[in-house]
Amino acid sequence: MVSLVVGKLDEISRAIGSLEASTTDLRVSFDKHCLDDDRRHGENISALHTLSDRLGKLTETIQASRFKLVGAAFVVTMLIGFVGWLIQPFITTLVSRMWH
Repeated sequence: MVSLVVGKLDEISRAIGSLEASTTDLRVSFDKHCLDDDRRHGENISALHTLSDRLGKLTETIQASRFKLVGAAFVVTMLIGFVGWLIQPFITTLVSRMWH
């Protein structure tokens, strides 16, 4: 009977030791996962800041391009109007001579 109890105690002791080892392995694995997760989070934050900066620069470039395009359209419109104003008397004279 004593040998059965001793055998059972040995079995329980081995099970507890095995659980402690498993718990230690699990804790180490979890700590590694947390460190990896923190590292990935830092990398993602850095990448997002980089993308945000690039997007800001791109937005500024597009805005500047739009201003240039609007300015060019204004200048072209003014030139067309000025050229039309200059040649209008000649066209008026030409048309009036053709009808008379």
